[in-house]
Amino acid sequence: MRDERHSAASRRLGRSFQELIALASSLSDQEAMQLLAKAERRYQRDEIIVPVVGHFSAGKSTFVNTLLGQDIQAVGPQPTTDSFTEIRGVGPRSHELMCYVRQAWTEISTRFARNRDWPSDVLQARYSELLAEEAGSSPAPPVRRVYTDNPEWPHGLVLVDTPGLEAADEQYDAATWRYIEDADACIYFITVTSPLTEADRRAVVQLATVVPRILVVLSKADMVDTDELQQVKHYVTVTLGQWLGEAGTPPQVVAISCQPTAESEPRQAGENSLAARQVVNWIKEEVILQRAKLRAHKLELDLQRAGRKMRATLAACQQAELNRCRAALAANMAKHEQVAWDADRYRSMLAVLDSRLDLFERARAQTLPAECNKLAGDILGSLTTWLSRENWFNSQRLIAHVSHLLDTCVNDFYYRLAASLQADAQPLLEDFPCEVKLPPVTIPDLKGRYKFASEPPIIVPTHTSGASGAFWGGLIGMVLLGPLGAIAGAIIGNSLASQERDWRGEVVDIVGARLQPTLTNIHNDAVQLVAEYIASIKSQAANAVAPVLTAETQTAARVQAAQVNLKRTQEYWICKSSQLDSALNAAQALINELLVSTQGGITT
Repeated sequence: MRDERHSAASRRLGRSFQELIALASSLSDQEAMQLLAKAERRYQRDEIIVPVVGHFSAGKSTFVNTLLGQDIQAVGPQPTTDSFTEIRGVGPRSHELMCYVRQAWTEISTRFARNRDWPSDVLQARYSELLAEEAGSSPAPPVRRVYTDNPEWPHGLVLVDTPGLEAADEQYDAATWRYIEDADACIYFITVTSPLTEADRRAVVQLATVVPRILVVLSKADMVDTDELQQVKHYVTVTLGQWLGEAGTPPQVVAISCQPTAESEPRQAGENSLAARQVVNWIKEEVILQRAKLRAHKLELDLQRAGRKMRATLAACQQAELNRCRAALAANMAKHEQVAWDADRYRSMLAVLDSRLDLFERARAQTLPAECNKLAGDILGSLTTWLSRENWFNSQRLIAHVSHLLDTCVNDFYYRLAASLQADAQPLLEDFPCEVKLPPVTIPDLKGRYKFASEPPIIVPTHTSGASGAFWGGLIGMVLLGPLGAIAGAIIGNSLASQERDWRGEVVDIVGARLQPTLTNIHNDAVQLVAEYIASIKSQAANAVAPVLTAETQTAARVQAAQVNLKRTQEYWICKSSQLDSALNAAQALINELLVSTQGGITT
């Protein structure tokens, strides 16, 4: 049942890691994608990789030679290991074949009285040939593989001897850390004579974030006495705990010496070496038997590393996007502020101009009655002059002349009005910030617009009546001369009493009265003309400032759009961060479930 739960959790964890890989892809975080993909593959692999690391001359290669019982690695006080050596066990088929070859070699050597030792060069050559099919293609240099036929070698264990950390060649250092990142556990060598340098602190702290289990080996323990060795071991244990704090489990510390004792037999795969047994026992108990648990812990560390990387990438992307949005918003706000200042200034100037034009319109409206009266005076004056030359009165001729005078004077009136409007309006635009061209004054069509009333006809008497003179003349003539004298007296009396009247003034008064409705229409039309002209000037001024006002509206819209974009970007990255946290927490919960299912040392 526990294995079923473990398998189900593993499958769910695989889907969870795929979700995290998709998230890393959406962030264009190639490093996190590779780390998650490798972590998932590492969790499923059969090999158990344990690198042997440390600074140069820390005793790594000496330990490997002791463990294998062969001098396969060069040793010395200076950096000597310039490649990676993978030590692997042989498979069952190869082991059986090698046992047969070893037995045959022993029999042949005994029969011919030759040296019975198994030559290491032949061993390596034969292993390379026999394991070609089983091991597959060999990795490219500088990695080499060494196979041991020790049947006690744990299945799947790959022990890796590495060059010294922080060597002069950064390429080797980077390759060493790549091995460490793939490792299930790590063996870190330091010398008992110079323990825990600053370089050791950096290495151990970084190791704790990559591998779940670390064994710290104090090499060259034979160089100090027992009491001093215990003091160094205690110091190293305490200091490592302080360095790691809550970041990881303090590593186990062992002290070894790879120098053979006097009573020891020749080394055979490290079986008789106390140093080898200490390390091998730790590998078996803490790595092999705890393999599933370590794998889960390793997966947890990889998840934490990927999580830190993805959070850093997300924070960088978020900051970059927010900075871009804020910069766009600031640029738009600065542009809008400048345009709004110009727009306010233009609106203020436009309001001032409108006020001036309103005053101008009212002033012209007040002068129009006087100008219309002048128009009437010009018509009547011209009429008076014309009548002074007339000796008799004719209504039709009078009406025709007045109509002609009306057309001529009204035409002059409007053109004078138009000229004065343009001349008087020009100074109002001198301090306006935009160029405004005065529009033309639209004069209405005057043809037949204003007519003098021809009906009823104008009738005026030109002379006073002589009836009273005729009566008295006739009466006197009759008294003096009789009937004929009465007729002559009447004629003479009528002639003496009749005289010409002031008919010209009366005609002017009649014409003036008949002109009043027409003058009222002219006044109303002139008021409307002034109003339309002022309105056209205001329209021209408004059109002149329209681009600035439009720019203000457009920049305000861009500011609003930038604000909305900033808010959406913030919401997007908050959602993205929440999504990442949720995915990481879900993966961590599944790893915790795996850890619970591995209690008791599941090794499958």
